[in-house]
Amino acid sequence: MKRFRKRIALVVIVALFVSMLPMDNSAKAASTLTSGVWKYSINEDGTVTITGTTEISGELKLPNKIEGRKVTSIGTGAFSGCSGLTGNLIIPEGITSIGEYAFEKCSGLTGSLTILEGVTSIGQCAFEKCSGLTGDLTIPEGVTSIGKWAFSGCSGLTGSLTIPEGVTSIGTAAFSGCSSLKGDLTIPKGVTSIGVGAFSGCSGLTGSLTIPEGVTSIGEYV
Repeated sequence: MKRFRKRIALVVIVALFVSMLPMDNSAKAASTLTSGVWKYSINEDGTVTITGTTEISGELKLPNKIEGRKVTSIGTGAFSGCSGLTGNLIIPEGITSIGEYAFEKCSGLTGSLTILEGVTSIGQCAFEKCSGLTGDLTIPEGVTSIGKWAFSGCSGLTGSLTIPEGVTSIGTAAFSGCSSLKGDLTIPKGVTSIGVGAFSGCSGLTGSLTIPEGVTSIGEYV
């Protein structure tokens, strides 16, 4: 009887250990759904995060809803390396966050970038090396943080740069290498930190530079 009890105890311990192990790729894949060309996951609040697409050519028109659920975010690496995407890129109303590496290396995007109001965060490397994007770069009101390398290497942006009040942090190398941006550079009230090399290589910003009171840290090579 004692041996039997020991065996049961051992089985229970093994079962608990296995349950604590990380899920393998097949288990993780179960959380990714598909509707038409869109890959997505459902958030805890019932809204949707777009995690990718099965069709990576032509102009990208992001939906407001998928299967009747509101789209609120673009996931990490959702369109990373999708060089077949072309034309303009519009981030529609309703999107509140743009994940890390979301559009990284989408070099085929050769039109303008429009981010509509509603976005509150732009993740690390979100648009890094999207060198074909052109025109002005306007960060919409409501954004509070601009991640590291968010627009790094976007050398095709040839207009002005507008950062609204409400932004509190500008990450490391956020706009580095945006050599064609022109005009003044105004850091809005509310910003407390500017990361290392945030504007490194922005040689086209030839107007005045305004840094407000309240900034507590400015990294090297800004």
